[in-house]
Amino acid sequence: MNTDLKREFLHAMMRFRRAGMPMPPGGNIRMGEFFVLSRIPDEGASLTEIQNDMFMTKSAVSQLLSDLEKRRLVRREIDPDDRRRIAVTLTGEGDCFLRRQRRYADRVLDRTIERFGEANMAELVRLLKRLADVSEEIRQEVENQSFLDDDMEGEKPLD
Repeated sequence: MNTDLKREFLHAMMRFRRAGMPMPPGGNIRMGEFFVLSRIPDEGASLTEIQNDMFMTKSAVSQLLSDLEKRRLVRREIDPDDRRRIAVTLTGEGDCFLRRQRRYADRVLDRTIERFGEANMAELVRLLKRLADVSEEIRQEVENQSFLDDDMEGEKPLD
């Protein structure tokens, strides 16, 4: 396999991760917090619903929600219809904050798509979805240990 291509791929991924999407100055919000806020519908959502939508662990989502709760942007309450469920809702302040953040994010995304080109963006989205599918398949193989069985016969497992 082409070593230079592997290196370039990893470098590009790290560079993209570092560049990220700029958040508004003074907004004091991390990308993960923005995405969590964006995933809370008007009627609220459960921790599990947010976790599944965000592809994050329950503890990671819980930590983000705790930070957002301290800033009075979200509220967690026992669902009156299902007492086993914790409903997460935006506060009034959280709703206003999210609307401002979304307007800013929309402008950044509009500018990004304008510069990169709609056709390029559509192709990139298609390729990233395919890459995510492949990555999920490989993760499953690794978790099932079938991934290492073929290529590393006779080698000691890493501890």
